[in-house]
Amino acid sequence: MNSKVSFIIFYLTIIFVLFIRGVPVQAQQIKIVTEDFAPFQYKENNQVVGMATEVVRAVISGTSIKGDITIYPWARAYEIAKKEKNVLIFSIARTKERESIFKWVGTVAPYRIYFFKLKSREDIVVNKLEDAKIYFIGGEYRDVKQQYLTSKGFNNIQLVPKSHLNILKLYAGRVDLIPFDELGFAYKAQKLGFNTSKIEKVFFLNEISSDLYMAFSKNSSDTIVQMFKKSLEKIKTDGRYQKILEKYVKR
Repeated sequence: MNSKVSFIIFYLTIIFVLFIRGVPVQAQQIKIVTEDFAPFQYKENNQVVGMATEVVRAVISGTSIKGDITIYPWARAYEIAKKEKNVLIFSIARTKERESIFKWVGTVAPYRIYFFKLKSREDIVVNKLEDAKIYFIGGEYRDVKQQYLTSKGFNNIQLVPKSHLNILKLYAGRVDLIPFDELGFAYKAQKLGFNTSKIEKVFFLNEISSDLYMAFSKNSSDTIVQMFKKSLEKIKTDGRYQKILEKYVKR
């Protein structure tokens, strides 16, 4: 065997070894599940988009991991994330009951619920929750916000089947206040063609507000989880997270 052939064999061997070593990293796939929950994640033009979706995609871009995002009904997405390996789920509330079920990566979006009112209604003043009981409030059937207010003794809630109807009623002056998450209100009001500068937040409903998280199934690879934690931390440090958030809260 001459030196030229030996060199070629050596070269090909090196390439083969590097390829084999690279395969596990490049081929790592995860399953990503979520629900339709605008503006955090939803389908538009056959693509999954939204504030939390953009955060998740930015995080993935900082890793060697690949995965497609699939929207399911929440119950199914949750069960998949509980039972299968290497499954990422978002946007999920981090509760005491869920703490040990998942491996938590970090927050992907704020979920802040406020009472909103027309800015022109200077007569409406809410300094504490009890103050809101004298006003007409827009609520939604079987909604956590309506359930919370009812549990606090509110009997002045006008219920509708869909949340956007409360926005219509607020702008028309048919209710005084509506409880709504900040990002969701901005998104839906703008979709309805309303000027959000005519509305203001008057009271923060702290007890039913929380951050939304991304988390992995319990039997997921710790290496992958750490990759995602570092990547999420980086996009928050370098300002990319804030830029994404600002797209959805602009007034």
